Amino acid sequence: MYQYYNAHPKGLLVGDCVKRAITVATQMDYMEVQHALNRHKKVTGAKKFNSDYNPHSYVETVLHGVKMSFPAKKGQVRMNGDRFCKAYPKGHYILNMAGHWSCCVDGVIYDTWDCSEKCVYTAYQVTPVNKIDDSLYEKAFMLVGAPYNKVTLHIYEDKDTHREVTLDAKESLGYMKCLKDLGYIRRHNL
Repeated sequence: MYQYYNAHPKGLLVGDCVKRAITVATQMDYMEVQHALNRHKKVTGAKKFNSDYNPHSYVETVLHGVKMSFPAKKGQVRMNGDRFCKAYPKGHYILNMAGHWSCCVDGVIYDTWDCSEKCVYTAYQVTPVNKIDDSLYEKAFMLVGAPYNKVTLHIYEDKDTHREVTLDAKESLGYMKCLKDLGYIRRHNL
């Protein structure tokens, strides 16, 4: 099933399918996604935020998207957006389609055009980023700006108390996974 939705903050129809797909699937702010993808270029060495490997790396390593592949198999029909929605009626997914990125939320493709017939090569199941208010700071962490190849985490034990940890970008992924396993939630990425 398809539903028209344009996540661009000004309602423009531009080539921003990667940002729109991530924004809708994760419920992150559009501009936050744009800044995060541009910052992630420093990690991947990409020249553009939407160079094929940059958004894939961002979704896998920062958003911890669970990757599902749908390779072509001789004699079988390819997975497309419509079949994906029927096969995965619950959850938030970012879809890497033929020349396009889109998203599927609870069995509905949200996009600026009906791309449900396009082949799905990979999909990432993601968890929407929780926007927490001041009363819910307990056991939260967030990424803050840091020098090149460094990541600073603010780890909140309660609303007023936090500690900072600065790590190499590669080390931070394992550290963030450990925090998640301990019950911490990600407040937002900067």
